[in-house]
Amino acid sequence: GRCTEMTIIVPHTTLRCLAPDGYGTPQLVLTVDSISSSLSSSSSSSSSTSFYMLSYMPPSITSVVYDSAIPSVGALITIHGYNFSSTPGAVQVMVHSPSATSATEWTPLTCSQVIILASHSSLSCISP
Repeated sequence: GRCTEMTIIVPHTTLRCLAPDGYGTPQLVLTVDSISSSLSSSSSSSSSTSFYMLSYMPPSITSVVYDSAIPSVGALITIHGYNFSSTPGAVQVMVHSPSATSATEWTPLTCSQVIILASHSSLSCISP
């Protein structure tokens, strides 16, 4: 994606922009007058180039709402919070269920049919 709302802070050396929606740690590339260059770190003393990476904050859950009083298999789960993706394919919701073999162990299960309700702040899925 591309940055938007770009502002030159100091001509020829410093700019600020709004990062695109995303997740993970993508490499930062700057293009000026159709010339693209990966930015190398000036603090690197080795001959190899290190690249600046853009980092997104991890997701944070503020509340979970089930469509029934008792959570069950196939129930709709709605999750509210911050820093969720706007792309359903980038989201994986894991529910930890008690293990069938041990009262102290939990088994992670993956929800299905993730739907983004509000970009970055609310989503729903079907419990496993």
